[in-house]
Amino acid sequence: MSDKVHIFWDNTNIFLTAVDTAGEMEPGLSRYAVRVHFNNLFQLVSRGREVLTKELAGSVPPQAASLWEYAERMGFKTTLLQRVENGFGILREQTVDEMLHLRIANTILARPNPETLVLLSGDGRVSKTGTSFPGQLRFALQRDWKVEVYSWRGGYNSRAFGELKSDFPKLVKVEMLDDYYYSLTFIKAGRYWSITQLGEQVELNIPDRAAKPLNIIGN
Repeated sequence: MSDKVHIFWDNTNIFLTAVDTAGEMEPGLSRYAVRVHFNNLFQLVSRGREVLTKELAGSVPPQAASLWEYAERMGFKTTLLQRVENGFGILREQTVDEMLHLRIANTILARPNPETLVLLSGDGRVSKTGTSFPGQLRFALQRDWKVEVYSWRGGYNSRAFGELKSDFPKLVKVEMLDDYYYSLTFIKAGRYWSITQLGEQVELNIPDRAAKPLNIIGN
């Protein structure tokens, strides 16, 4: 494994699927109380290696400004875009994925030798411009790069990334974040409102839950 890694972090995919996972792991939570422990997640994917590229992209809402400030202090280049309505009242991202796709390609082309590309996202969709995370990873694998994919099970496109793992079994590593759920998330105490299945609004008083110390499984 190369000791030089390049991290590309799709925060929207990671955050929203963490919230969905929390609903399964800790029923009764308000989704607004769920937080991702940024440092523990970074430690999990970097594993003490030399990180040459740190790219974090996402949109608001739902991400908090404090996350982006913290990421920048840790040396991440951040791309934060507004979410806009798609004409049907649904908020969608603008070009966030495509920007990460481009930066992945630029990084591969700029490096003289194969290294390790780390993707935090399970999103396998093809963008309107014809690019995708699996497509960019294939571009790297064809040049003998090693690839690591970290995703929550609920947000993982098994077909798209499974094809990569099948085609390049020695170069692709996939790890599910669910195995580290209690170390990668924490709960912010507060009074939150929730809608029941019957459409009733109820108030929830949610206590704090700290993230457990990270214990990395395997290598």
